[in-house]
Amino acid sequence: MGLRNVVAHPYFAVDPEVVWVVAKEQAPMLKGILQRILEEEGEERCLSPGFW
Repeated sequence: MGLRNVVAHPYFAVDPEVVWVVAKEQAPMLKGILQRILEEEGEERCLSPGFW
């Protein structure tokens, strides 16, 4: 189950430990991936409508 579902839907309880793991482990990894995409594709292209 993704973090979005946990946070967006009120019928789930938010587990602070899950949020902490995402913030400490998964977010930095995602940042690195996004930085590589920006470098490879170019920031202007990545921010253009329809790229994502």
